[in-house]
Amino acid sequence: AARSPGRGAGRSAAEAAAAWAATERRLAAVSADAETPVVDGASGGAVVPDAGARLGAVLAPTMAAIAAAPALIAGRVGNPGTVEIALARQLRLALPPELRGIASSPGRARGLMLAVIASRDPARHARQLEAVGATLGAAVRAEAEAAETVARALQLQLRLPAIQELFPALRRLPKAERVALVGLLGRLAEAAGSIDVFEFCLGRLVFDALLDDLETRDLHGLRGLATSQRALGVLFSVLARHGAPADDAAARAAFAAGIGALALKRPPDYAIPDPWPRALWGALSQLQLLFPAAKRAVVEGLVRTIAKDGRLAVEEAELLRTTCALLQCPLPPLLPVVERPAAP
Repeated sequence: AARSPGRGAGRSAAEAAAAWAATERRLAAVSADAETPVVDGASGGAVVPDAGARLGAVLAPTMAAIAAAPALIAGRVGNPGTVEIALARQLRLALPPELRGIASSPGRARGLMLAVIASRDPARHARQLEAVGATLGAAVRAEAEAAETVARALQLQLRLPAIQELFPALRRLPKAERVALVGLLGRLAEAAGSIDVFEFCLGRLVFDALLDDLETRDLHGLRGLATSQRALGVLFSVLARHGAPADDAAARAAFAAGIGALALKRPPDYAIPDPWPRALWGALSQLQLLFPAAKRAVVEGLVRTIAKDGRLAVEEAELLRTTCALLQCPLPPLLPVVERPAAP
């Protein structure tokens, strides 16, 4: 996230909009119908038949560059354009066929969800499985282990859509099992030790979805930025360090870029709480209570922190989308930039 400035550093909103429009023309040629094959121009017009290859044919040539225009991206929250809706559908169509069968069964959906949010680090993964077995029983642990092959095969940009595809089935679990699952999700971050931020956010997203089903909650609150400075400091510090784990100066610069955009009278200092998962959990609960205009400002700041060089890599874009979902600010899939050829 925190990288040295590149060509995209000075990209204006107008330039980003023009780049997205160029990508729009590319995606408009791709049918949203699952039965219509994609033709890959890069391979001489060969038909790409399966769902995973469809995703690659649409996005692979432009995957490395996504315009990080904060105001433009924040304006997409809850307001996707036609092309973003088409892209979201393409991502859904690219989910593995096995997932559709799993999503029809609450128990198997629970197992796959646990496998998707699990840490990729073997030692942390083992501790998480132990927590699953101790809390929900050996049968649920077996469900999670059985789903690992499907979970590991998911490309990064398919993990959020896959989790969201499982929500209806998870909500059909008996209430007692949903309550137990909510409790487990609140403990898995601690079981994982230094869990990955993206995996943490996916788990918290499932927690919130199940909690919304168990109790009535408002999507937004009445808090302002000035009364949420500590929570903002935690969120922006954790995300800045995640983007530059071995470069303290770069992490501090990324933090300052995002927090500075909020124009707080008394901005928080960069500080990583210990343990950060517990602190971030509490911070997100507070920031969910921000009023909508304040949330939009936070989204703009997050873009600046996560993509300080003016561009979002795929992993950065997915982390941004998942964080926005946690703030009840649904952000559609972000469009890759189609670079215009340099003038001769």
